[in-house]
Amino acid sequence: MLVAVSLSFLAATILGGFFLVRQLGQHDGSGSLSAAVARHQAALETLAAVPDLPPRALARVGQLHPSLLGLVVTGPDGRVRQLYRAAAVSAPLPRAEDASVAELDYFAQPRRTGRPFLSGHSGPIVTLSVPVRDASGHFAGVVAGLLDSRRLPADGPVPAPLGEFLLAAGFLLLSAGAAAWWAGRRLAGPLCTPLAALARQIQHYNPAAPAASADEADGPVIEFAAVLAAFRQLTQRLVFDHLRSKDLVADLETQLSQSASRLANSESRYFQLLARTSTISYSTGPTGLLTSWNEVFEHLLGPVPPGVKIQHWLDRPSRHLLQRAAIRQMRSCTDVAEVEFAVTLPNGESRCLVQTSRLLLDARNGVMGFQVVAEDVTEQRRARRAQQEAEERYALAVRGSKNGIWDWDLRTGIVYYSPRWREMLGIPPGAPCETPEAWLSRVHPGDVRSLRADLNSFLRQDNIELFESEHRIQHGDGTWRWVMTCGAAVRGADGRALRIAGSASDITAGKLVDPLTGLPNRLAALERLEQLLGRQRDDPSRPFALLFLDLDRFKMVNDSLGHVKGDHLLLGVSRRLMAALDQVDGAVGFVGRLGGDEFVVVLDDAPGGRIAVAVAQAVQRQMQAPFSLDGSLLFASTSIGIAISDPTQTSAEDLLRNADTAMYHAKSGGRGRYRIFDSSMRATAIARLSLETDLRHALDDGEFELFYQAQVDLTTGRLSGFEALVRWQHPTRGLLPPGQFIHAAEENGLILPLGRWVLEQGCRQLAAWQSRLPACGDLSVSINLSALQFNDPKLATLVAAVLAETGLDPHRLHLEVTETMLAADPAVARSTLEELSAMGVALEVDDFGTGYSCLGQLHQLPFNTVKVDRTFIQAMDSQQSSQQEGRKIVESIVNLSGNLGISVIAEGIENEDHWAQLARLGCNIGQGYYFSRPVDSEAAFELAVCRLSQPWPVPASLSADPAALLQLERSLRESRLTRPSPPREAQAE
Repeated sequence: MLVAVSLSFLAATILGGFFLVRQLGQHDGSGSLSAAVARHQAALETLAAVPDLPPRALARVGQLHPSLLGLVVTGPDGRVRQLYRAAAVSAPLPRAEDASVAELDYFAQPRRTGRPFLSGHSGPIVTLSVPVRDASGHFAGVVAGLLDSRRLPADGPVPAPLGEFLLAAGFLLLSAGAAAWWAGRRLAGPLCTPLAALARQIQHYNPAAPAASADEADGPVIEFAAVLAAFRQLTQRLVFDHLRSKDLVADLETQLSQSASRLANSESRYFQLLARTSTISYSTGPTGLLTSWNEVFEHLLGPVPPGVKIQHWLDRPSRHLLQRAAIRQMRSCTDVAEVEFAVTLPNGESRCLVQTSRLLLDARNGVMGFQVVAEDVTEQRRARRAQQEAEERYALAVRGSKNGIWDWDLRTGIVYYSPRWREMLGIPPGAPCETPEAWLSRVHPGDVRSLRADLNSFLRQDNIELFESEHRIQHGDGTWRWVMTCGAAVRGADGRALRIAGSASDITAGKLVDPLTGLPNRLAALERLEQLLGRQRDDPSRPFALLFLDLDRFKMVNDSLGHVKGDHLLLGVSRRLMAALDQVDGAVGFVGRLGGDEFVVVLDDAPGGRIAVAVAQAVQRQMQAPFSLDGSLLFASTSIGIAISDPTQTSAEDLLRNADTAMYHAKSGGRGRYRIFDSSMRATAIARLSLETDLRHALDDGEFELFYQAQVDLTTGRLSGFEALVRWQHPTRGLLPPGQFIHAAEENGLILPLGRWVLEQGCRQLAAWQSRLPACGDLSVSINLSALQFNDPKLATLVAAVLAETGLDPHRLHLEVTETMLAADPAVARSTLEELSAMGVALEVDDFGTGYSCLGQLHQLPFNTVKVDRTFIQAMDSQQSSQQEGRKIVESIVNLSGNLGISVIAEGIENEDHWAQLARLGCNIGQGYYFSRPVDSEAAFELAVCRLSQPWPVPASLSADPAALLQLERSLRESRLTRPSPPREAQAE
C-alpha cells in the first residue's frame, strides 16, 4: 500500500515537473513554461513600473526568492543603473553598476521588440527581462532577473495552468485513487502549516525592519506558489511606498546644474541688455555703495570713482530724499519703490531722474542691496511745464479774447464753446451746448446750406489749410448777427480730419456798413426791408417806401477825373442825401449805399407815397448845386425810382427790383428825374428782358435784315447812294426798327457781332448790285458804327478783311460816327479815323450839332462829310421865328463845311421845299421820305435801276433861276476841287 502510494505520488510529481519544465522552456508562455516563470515576469513588470528602487529594497526582494540569482536595472543606453547579486550564488551578472549590457540579448531584444524576453532557457540558468517605459511611452531601459531552475522547490505541488492542472488531477485520480488521497491527507498538515505561516510573515513583512540572518530562517521549505504571491504583494507595497523616495539627490543635482546654466545665460543676456539700453541702470550693496552700472550711467554722470554712492552726484535735498526712500523700502520690505530726484552732472547741468529700485533679499530675508533702473525725464518735465504754460496762456487768451472759441472733436462729436461764444449768441452759461447743432441750428436758413457745403468740402480736402465762412446766426433775442467763422483741422496719417477748432467773431458792424461813406450797405438795407415787410404783414395799414438813386454819367467822372475824385463825389452825394432826408417833415428812415453810384433811401412810413415824393424832390434840389472837387466844380444829377410797399410782396429783393425798374424809366425819360413804380413798368421790364433773351438767338437764326434808304444829289436829282439800316424780323412782334433793340444790344454786348454782320452784308449787297448793273459802280453805301465798334482796336482790321472778302472799292464804303464817340477819347478817335481814311474809306459825322460839338476838332480829323440831323430840317417848316433859327443853323453848318472842303448830307427831307431850301444853302446830298422810305434789297435795286436812268425832277423854284443854279453848281464844283486830302502821315499809315 505504501509502495503504491509512493509510486502514485512520484508519478504525480513527475507529471507536474513535466508541465513545469515545458512551461520554462517557452519564453512566450505558450509551451511548457511553468507558472513560476510567469509570476516572475509579472513581478519584474511591477518592478519595471518603478525602476529606481533603493538597493536595500532589491536585496529584500532577492531574499524572498531563492531561485532569483540577481536583478539588473538598466537605462535606455544599456548601462546598469541598479544591480542586485545574491551573496551565496555565483551568477553571470555585470561586475558593477555603470557597466554596459547593450550587446546582450536580454537587453537588445526587449529594446527592439518592446516585449518581455526569456534567454538561456536551454540550461539551468535563465534570464527574464522586461522593457521599461517612461511617462510618455518611450523606451527607458530593462529590468532583468536571473533565475536558477535548480533551486525551485523539489517537493510539494507546483501550481500549473488550469487545463493542465485538471489533466494532472484526473490522471492522479485514475492512477493513485485512495492512496493519493491518503498520502495527501498525511502530508497536508506538515506542509501547509509552515507555508501559511510564512505567507502571513511575508504579507506582514516590514521592509524598513533590519534583515534577519540566515541562521534565524527556520521552518520547512516554502512552497513556491505562496512565496511568489507574497513576493508580488511585497513588491507592490514597495513600489507605492517608495514612489516619493526616489533618488532626489541626483534630481536635485541635475536641477541645480540646469538652474546654474540658466542663471548664467540670464545674467549674460541681462548685462547685454543693460549695455544696449538707453535707460540708466546700477546696483548697490546694503550700505548704498555702487557695485555695478551700465554705460549709460557713465555717459551721463562721468567716470565712477571706487567706493562711491549715488549720493555723490546729488544735492542736499535730493540726497535726503533718496536716503529716506531707501530706509522706508528696507523697513517695509517693499519689493519695488519709485522716487524722483535731481542729479547734478559734471558740467554743472541739473537733470531730473525717476528711478525704480528693487530690493534684493537673501534666503533669510536679509537685505543684500538694491537693483535700480532710472530714466532721464528732464525733457518730459520741461515739455509738461511748457504744455501747462501753453494751456494757461490759451485759457488766458480765451478769457481775454473778444472772439468766441470753439473746438470740435469729430471722433466723439462733442464741441467745446467758450463763454465768449455763448455770450455773443446770447446763450445762458448753464444751458447745454456741446453739439454741432447748437451752432448750425442757429444759422440763417439762407446761409446754412452754403455753410455746410463749405465745411464738408474743407473736411474732405486736406489741401485746404484754413476754413473761413461769413454767415448770419440768430442771437438769443431773435435778431440776426453776422459772424466770421475761421478754423483749422488736425488730420491723421490718411489725411482724414480728426478735430477742427477755430474762432467766431461778430462782424455785424462792419458787414452792414459801407466802408467808403459809412452808410448802411446793401445787406443792412435788405435786412431793414425784411423787417418792414414783416411789420406790414402784421399791420397792413403801415406801408413803407424805397427810393432807388443812380448818379447820371458817373462812369464819365471816374474815367475822366479818376477814381479818387469819383470817391469824393460819392461822399458829397451821401451827405446831401442825408440832408435832403432831414429837410422833409415826417420822413423817418435811413440812407444807404448799395455799391458803385447806387444809393437807397428807406422810409419807414410812406402813406400814399406823399413823403416819398417829397424826399425825391428834396434830393433833386440838393443835387442842383455844384460839387467842389479839389478846387474844380462839377455838376451831377441823379435819377430816382420810387417803390411803395405792397402787402402782396414777399421779399425785399422784389421791392428793390421794382425801385430799380422805376429808376431805369426815369433815366430813359431824361436824366435828373424820378418815377414811381407801377405795374406797367413791370410789364415793360419783363418785355425788355424777353427782348434781350430773343436778341441772343436772332443773329444765329437769321432774323435780321438790311433796309436801304436812297441818298440823292440835290443839284441833279440823281441817285448817289444808300444808307443801310438794320431791321429785326421778330417771330412774334413783327418788323422792329433799330430804336427798339439797338440799345439792348449795346447793353448786353451783342452789338459787336451785329455790327459786323451789317458791315459785311452792306458791302456784299452793293458789290452784288454792281455786278448786276455796272451803272451802280458810282453808288456808295453808308453804314453806322456803334460806340463799342468804334472803340474796338481791331476795327480797321475788320473793315479791311470785309472789303477784301466782298471785293468792294473802299471809296464806295462810307462809315458814320457820332460826335459822342469823338468826345469820349479824342486821341484814340483820331488814330482810328486816320487809319480808316488811309484805307480809302469815306468818313461821315452823323447827327452833327446834336451832341458834344466837335467844331474845334473837325478841321483836324479826316472827315469827308457831315450829316445834318433831321431836327434842324424839321425846324425849317415852322412858321414861327424858330424857322429862321433852324435855317441859320443849317446855313452855318453848310458854310463851315464848305470852308473846310467837307460835303453836307441833310436827313429828314420830306417835301420839295426842304429840297429847294437846302439846295440854295449849298447842301450837297439829301435823304428822306420825299425821295424814298427804307426798303429791302430788291426794292432798293429796282429803285437804283429806275433813278439812275430817270433822276428825281429838280424843284421848279431851282430850275426857274438859272443864275442861282449856275452859282450853286459852281460852288459845289469848287468845294470838291478844294477839298483837302488826308494828311500825308495818315496816307503813309
